Amino acid sequence: MVKKALMIIFALSVVLAGCAGKQPAEEQNNYIGNPWIDCATLEDAEKIAGFDIMVPDRIEGYPDTLIQAVDKDMIQVFYFDGSVNEEERSRVLIRKGIGNEDISGDYNVYSQNETVEMHGVNVDIKGNDGLIYNATWYQDGYAYAILPEDGMTKDLIEFFVETVK
Repeated sequence: MVKKALMIIFALSVVLAGCAGKQPAEEQNNYIGNPWIDCATLEDAEKIAGFDIMVPDRIEGYPDTLIQAVDKDMIQVFYFDGSVNEEERSRVLIRKGIGNEDISGDYNVYSQNETVEMHGVNVDIKGNDGLIYNATWYQDGYAYAILPEDGMTKDLIEFFVETVK
């Protein structure tokens, strides 16, 4: 009996010693780093991504911009409205990336989904109540996405498709 108790104590001490140097799962730094690099100019983003993008300098009602790039992969430009409170800021996001897969990152379900021809490309548009919240297309080896948080009319999306493509 004493021998069995000693074996159990020994086994527990081995297990506890093995766990002593480990952090709890919630404290471990096992995550993927943010791949986006903030850029001062569009030219800086194009150098990082390895390709160019045509976007408007400004969008009326959205005076603030943030330009980001992922090394040899993607460029995104955020246009923010002038709200002081960041939680209430509305935005329009334009992305261009290498490939022919959806780069929108938008997995919402919309009541309206259709593919329409705009300026020689087929654009998948998704929205609700006559406003478009997601427009994506593929052209010449690149994927594009326009994501207006507050929605846009089809005519305005078509203007942006012409500008960006």
